[in-house]
Amino acid sequence: MRILWRYYEKNLDALVKVLHKSTVEALLFQTAPTSVDIGSQALLCAIALATITAMSATETQQILHEDREELLLQYRSATEGALGAAGWMTTQEMVVLQALLLFIVSRIYSPPNNVRVTWMLCNMALGLAQTMGMHSYNASLSLCRVGSETSRRIWWTLCLLANRISEECGLEASLPLTMDNLLPLNINDSDLDKPPTSALESREGLTETTLTLAKIESAQTTIRLTRLHHTNPSESQAEIGNAIQAQIRRYEKHYLPYFSGTSDLDRLCFLSIRLLIAKLWKFACTHDKSRTISDTAQLALREDMFSHNVQVLEILHQLPNRFRPFGWFFRCKYTQWHAMAYLLLELQTGYRNSHTGRAWIILDAIFADSGDGAAQVALSVPSGTKHQTKAKLWQAMLRLYRCVREARSNGVLQSLNDSPVSFDSGSALGTSSGTDSLPQDPPANGLLGDPFVGSGVGIDEEMNWGQLDEW
Repeated sequence: MRILWRYYEKNLDALVKVLHKSTVEALLFQTAPTSVDIGSQALLCAIALATITAMSATETQQILHEDREELLLQYRSATEGALGAAGWMTTQEMVVLQALLLFIVSRIYSPPNNVRVTWMLCNMALGLAQTMGMHSYNASLSLCRVGSETSRRIWWTLCLLANRISEECGLEASLPLTMDNLLPLNINDSDLDKPPTSALESREGLTETTLTLAKIESAQTTIRLTRLHHTNPSESQAEIGNAIQAQIRRYEKHYLPYFSGTSDLDRLCFLSIRLLIAKLWKFACTHDKSRTISDTAQLALREDMFSHNVQVLEILHQLPNRFRPFGWFFRCKYTQWHAMAYLLLELQTGYRNSHTGRAWIILDAIFADSGDGAAQVALSVPSGTKHQTKAKLWQAMLRLYRCVREARSNGVLQSLNDSPVSFDSGSALGTSSGTDSLPQDPPANGLLGDPFVGSGVGIDEEMNWGQLDEW
């Protein structure tokens, strides 16, 4: 277990910051392990499950000398049993809620990954957190310093996950209308271990909490503005635009300048925050119904959307692959299909602007990484299965890419560009802001999924009610 914990500290803690490391280490290094209560046992099982989920098959063989799939089954069963024994459905223990949260995160990155079951579990966790007062600032005042900060981390991480999963399955998250608990501080766990001689204050620069906090701020902004848009759409346009710009300026001033280092975490934070900025811009664009639909506005919007999708693919293509540190966070089997399809369809019409060259460079890089293996995988899986359906999606995208590239090589697109091309702003926005992501099974080393902009997870799977009944 200590080996798994060291791996968790190094590869998972900064991406899913819900634990206080000193508290967990106190559990691990107890002189009498049999005295660990059932709630703490559930947490240790969940940590082990999350760690195995983050490991590659090669790492499990090298570090643990066992098969990854067998370990996943063992630790998933152990975690479910420990959560059931701890009474997770009615718990009032923070440690059990931490275990449930890590279990939900593990479901996202490994099968079974039925998104609707995950959505249901996440909403139940939110309900439990509310009964414990985690959504309320006043309730946190009665907690110790470590307890208060841990409570904030749990609550806002649950809100982040609920917002993301709800976007994927098209269902509302069970978020309360009133939640005034403060955001987690940008600090290291070692700051919480110091004597409480003065109030804690956020640090400037990169800490153990920075990346999680950046994602939480983006989710908080979109949750608040989505509610505003639905409750008062006619008067919310200016406020949405101003709030988005304020958040983007905050990212540019308080986050990006501090990530100039060469470490894997520095680079990951820099790319991730750029991606969050792109997502916020897209949110403002798609919710702006006051834009004048003139010819000039249509052309400007078309170029902006083209540039946005190019930027998204460029950032995603730089994220760490599954074999690098923190690469487990991008090991999901999904890609930004909408961005790829949008660019290919625009290029197919002969559309050109100052970003066309960048579009071809990133598309060529993506398909070069994927190679021709994608087409073969579609033929190697059983017919009629969802895996073949997903493989055929990639096969169709590959055919579209080859068709557009061949037309470009033959000069067809240049001749199309000389003719006026009609543009429907509604269809353009629909292409870009439709279902976030379609599953991608075939490419082994292609563009990886993106947890920051909300890639889909098993949307086509049926609800497995029996799984909860068994608990």
